[in-house]
Amino acid sequence: MALLQMVGNSEGLLGQKIGVGQTIESATLSQASRDAPLDRVKPNDVIALGPAWAGSSVNCVPFRVSGLLTRRGLRYCAYYDPSGNVVVARVAPSDHAVSRHILANPRPPFDAHRAISLGLDCEGHLHLAFGAHDSTLLVARSNGPDFDSGFPGAVPLDDEAGRRVTYPMFLSPPGTGELILLFRDGSAADGELRVKRFDATARRWRDDPQPIITGRGTSLSPAGPYLNTPAYGPDGEIALFIVWRIKSDTDPEAVSNTGIDCVVSKNGFHALTTAVGEPLPLPVSRASPTRIIPVPPDASLMNQGTAAVRPDGAAMVLTYWDDGDGVPQYRLGWQDRGAWRGSTASRFRTPFRLHGPGTLALPHSRPEIVVGRGGRVLIVFRSREYGGRLALLSLEPPDYGLESARCHILVDEDLGFYEPVLDRSAWAQDGTLLVYVQRCEQQFDGDRKVFFSSAQARLMTWREEQFA
Repeated sequence: MALLQMVGNSEGLLGQKIGVGQTIESATLSQASRDAPLDRVKPNDVIALGPAWAGSSVNCVPFRVSGLLTRRGLRYCAYYDPSGNVVVARVAPSDHAVSRHILANPRPPFDAHRAISLGLDCEGHLHLAFGAHDSTLLVARSNGPDFDSGFPGAVPLDDEAGRRVTYPMFLSPPGTGELILLFRDGSAADGELRVKRFDATARRWRDDPQPIITGRGTSLSPAGPYLNTPAYGPDGEIALFIVWRIKSDTDPEAVSNTGIDCVVSKNGFHALTTAVGEPLPLPVSRASPTRIIPVPPDASLMNQGTAAVRPDGAAMVLTYWDDGDGVPQYRLGWQDRGAWRGSTASRFRTPFRLHGPGTLALPHSRPEIVVGRGGRVLIVFRSREYGGRLALLSLEPPDYGLESARCHILVDEDLGFYEPVLDRSAWAQDGTLLVYVQRCEQQFDGDRKVFFSSAQARLMTWREEQFA
């Protein structure tokens, strides 16, 4: 297997090894002072959406691709209301008036995997996919390209018998006019990633003949591919960063994720290459030469981190794992002239381990990332070490080190187990950071317990220049 070189110091896979006694609490991280005031940046707009389901983190998970969409100035979002039904909302650009449609939902959202994703096809119809966790998927398409025409009821996706869907993601490869549905078929440690394409003429979804990425049918033991948020590049390419879930030989409830791989599509997933452009036969597997960061399976490597592409085309990945001290830290990796560099992007002090079934109640959210002018990286996250508040960390190129970083508080309230949901289309269009925000709970025994709670859902916006 050909491995791309990691560039960094010798104290960890990605940069400096952080000790348990250190934390990240100051407005300027180089101060390293828990007593220093944090820089609070007020949103430009706060748009009230209404009450939302808060008994699980189902509205606030990062694998909602997309949970928010902007097209021609109109903002679209979807979330579960306190009764468990689906609210689809549109926000007008002029007066921020909110229009809503409610779809009856036969599957209560106790399970945070059943999150809602949105997509727009070439005719302007809005698509929803939701309600699946190793099960059939519910889908709906608006009656017309105008939001006011409403939606028919959600229906199970017409699919092959026995398909077990999780993590539906809508993607629109630039220049193709296609709407693609990317999803996992199978279980956590025995699955594959498949593609469906929407046929607007026939008004139906069609399967590609084979998976694009598989954890099955190789000389290696079965595994499950988990995607970070797909990232669009300046030339229409889409970067996919993959973490592999394997079964633990000793602990059936251990979350055993390993490695970070990278594959790139330049033609709507009809073919894939390595990060340096070498063609890959389909389907890509754990045996393919795609490894970029060799994270071991016992490091609490998080599945479904995030990714971005800098304006110069360099791909970036952001997730977390620990370096052996039991304290996971945010880790940023980026492509640099064919090699991969890295830095540690936090100084957390809270020890924890990824262990247990279903969705875990964890001290830090999975981080989100956007790239600003000049390659500046903005990391959006929620942490118990910040009192559950929503924060933004700004890192400067070329090294993205903590010494010159700045930290801002975006939402000065305890958001529980919220994880950021960003509108990447709004950021790409004009540098608007548009975020879906609500407080949410998450049970400590996975997704098995019924728990009712509600919270107010909001859309909040900031501008890139507010973090200069």
